[in-house]
Amino acid sequence: LRGPGWAQTDECLRAAPHVYAIGDVNGRTLLAHAADHQARYAVRHACGDTATPYDAGVMPACIYGHLEAMRVGPTAEELKNAGFSPRVSRSMLIANPIAQAYGTTQGFIKIVWVDGRIRGVTAVGHGVSHLVTLAAVLAGGSGTAPGWTAHDAGSVIFAHPTLDEALEAAMEAPQEPV
Repeated sequence: LRGPGWAQTDECLRAAPHVYAIGDVNGRTLLAHAADHQARYAVRHACGDTATPYDAGVMPACIYGHLEAMRVGPTAEELKNAGFSPRVSRSMLIANPIAQAYGTTQGFIKIVWVDGRIRGVTAVGHGVSHLVTLAAVLAGGSGTAPGWTAHDAGSVIFAHPTLDEALEAAMEAPQEPV
């Protein structure tokens, strides 16, 4: 439920019986992919394929340019303010073979952990927007799914050379308290 200026919705995105308010109009998240996700939920709900309340899960966001930025899930500071004891691990793109091959080694990937599970991922650098969907999966995808553990990284083969390896390196890097 949002304040004045936004369509008021219930937990199933309904503004009135049989009327769903999705996207920017409800003020939940002002991103095109959020609107698409809400629309797909509204169709499933209207057709009776789901009765559960809408759950956006971790929301991916990107900023594009020569140096891109992407983020999914909460930051370490947000988690700390919510009473958690987050830890962070990092990898620098200068160590990534594909970033080296393209001469675009500025940037980093930072993973935020709570209780040994990934809760958020932030990255800055050339091409990092291409990691946003995998980062969302690592952070748990939906609000009810737990994030990956550092051990989970070892169960997947990360192709070489790819920027994805920087995510693997960040998952395997030492976790430091915030």
